Amino acid sequence: MQDSWLLDPTWNFLNHGSFGARLASVHRHQEKWRLQLEAQPVRFFLDQYLPALDEARQAVSRLVGAESDDLAFVPNATYGVNSMLRSLDIKAGDEILVLDHAYGACRAALDYLAQARGARVVEVRLPFPCPGPEAVIEAMLQACGPRSRFALIDAITSPTAWVLPLHDLVAALRSRGVESLVDAAHSPGMVKMDLDGCGAAFTTGNLHKWICAPLGAAFVHVRSDFHQRLLPASLSHGLNLSGPRRWQECFDWTGTFDPSAWLSVPFAIEALSQLHPDGLPGLMRSNRKKALLGADLLVEELGLKRTCPATMIGSMVSLILPLEPVNVDHHLATDPLQRILADEHRIEVPVLSFGGHRLLRISCQSHTTTQQIEALSGVLSGLLG
Repeated sequence: MQDSWLLDPTWNFLNHGSFGARLASVHRHQEKWRLQLEAQPVRFFLDQYLPALDEARQAVSRLVGAESDDLAFVPNATYGVNSMLRSLDIKAGDEILVLDHAYGACRAALDYLAQARGARVVEVRLPFPCPGPEAVIEAMLQACGPRSRFALIDAITSPTAWVLPLHDLVAALRSRGVESLVDAAHSPGMVKMDLDGCGAAFTTGNLHKWICAPLGAAFVHVRSDFHQRLLPASLSHGLNLSGPRRWQECFDWTGTFDPSAWLSVPFAIEALSQLHPDGLPGLMRSNRKKALLGADLLVEELGLKRTCPATMIGSMVSLILPLEPVNVDHHLATDPLQRILADEHRIEVPVLSFGGHRLLRISCQSHTTTQQIEALSGVLSGLLG
């Protein structure tokens, strides 16, 4: 299939991991749904919306290795994490484990919940740089105590781009009586997923990042024994219903909105799959290979340091810059080096401070080329020199 990205070709775009990117065909497909909705909004929502939503849910179930009855759509993973946290039976004195790599918005929601209910947040510090997956499991289990109830786990960390040993982590925690809430914001389309086999109580993941669906497409997965505990952060008509699908119906309708992003997910999966002869699995392998080669290039040419072994790398990779960390005063503020790369060289790549280091994170999708990473290396050589 001939397709193109909507990205401005005058930019060297190495930051697919933040918001993803859209194929032109996916954008056109979403516009068709929007026009269909606007042509007759009442009939669309009453007659067409729910059957189309079930079809989209089936597509996601095949993608993430889960039963469709255990899935619901949400606008983004942050909304999913908030819904999961607010649905927990947390009491005063309970402990919730969280990694020090947790995404800032999700950590803020966790701290708010704990303070409101008198619970305690236990931050699990992972070794940095990380020697391997075993060190992650060891750190998490060392933090477990008799009052530990739940753990918020990143499947793929945002600041460091580490692919964590999710299945082993969930199993180890369950053996200690601790249930897992998985923030899998980056997982769909980057790594193979088997949510039924994983066994986490709750999982949420974005579909706008590595599946490249329209912005506003994400999901929550709920283990069957937790179905009736999970409610969306925004409550609406579904709360008045009964039956086994009540929890899904609460998510399916949280008020009037534009569902075109959700309904475009099956087309986005298919369009992305056709970018590689071996489909989506082949594309994921190709993206990972690009990330590994990009890391090798930056290490060899600039002397940057790795933050984890190759076994913990997917389509993104983080490297340590020889620069002191800096503080930014807003979650949308830009590191000074990142600003220079963007404003003066039209290179879009995240630079962030974490763990007492300044990090560079590159993301690789089918639109990423070796020449783009080489150009970044050349510019950084001059700036760092």
